[in-house]
Amino acid sequence: MSMNIAALRGRLVMKTELARTVSGKTFTTGRIAVPRNFTNKDGERPTDFFRFVLWGKQAQNFVELVDQGDRIGLDGHLQSSSYEKDGYTHFVTDIYVDHFDLIETRQDKEILRHQLAENELVSDGNDEVVVTDDDLPF
Repeated sequence: MSMNIAALRGRLVMKTELARTVSGKTFTTGRIAVPRNFTNKDGERPTDFFRFVLWGKQAQNFVELVDQGDRIGLDGHLQSSSYEKDGYTHFVTDIYVDHFDLIETRQDKEILRHQLAENELVSDGNDEVVVTDDDLPF
């Protein structure tokens, strides 16, 4: 039995726009940045960038709801294609999205940052934050 299942969790690289095919079908394309599960010898976490495609009403919802930098989940399947350009054949693999989730939006991050700042757990860079043993939950 064959299976083609793709599931990615990462951040939207840039805001997507709705487009239409010649026949009038709506779609959007974009890229998702997905950090790898390890750090390299320099202590950095390499990131992969994957192209994705959404169609129809789901594409419209995605464009309206998701913004650059939002943490999202994409579930779907892989689809390969090729095209000729300047005498060379280029091969492309895209994730065709069947379902997407908003995991964390930019607004969620700003709310959390604001709440942490109110609790003086985050410094604005001008003040030193001192944490004592009494501040720790363990």
